[in-house]
Amino acid sequence: MDPDAIADHIPFFQGVPPETCEKILALGDFKTYPDQAVMIDQEEWGRDVVFIVSGWVKISTRIGDQEQTLDIFGQGDYLGTMAIFDDYPPLHQ
Repeated sequence: MDPDAIADHIPFFQGVPPETCEKILALGDFKTYPDQAVMIDQEEWGRDVVFIVSGWVKISTRIGDQEQTLDIFGQGDYLGTMAIFDDYPPLHQ
């Protein structure tokens, strides 16, 4: 993604100089997931911060044979920020 345009898609980057955005973007990967794909299994540790450029992500868990929606994130949202600050497992473990 063009560093000059990232703030148009991700409000987190608004006001960040394009040079800084470019450095941050160089540290990551852009991934596209198909519908209904599992990005991170609830038994895994997430180690990534995910910025949603388009589409949406549903955070869910299984309780017995029922799926329980915990949250929904859309374009401009981000998740996984604690993964970069600590080495602890997610709260559900």
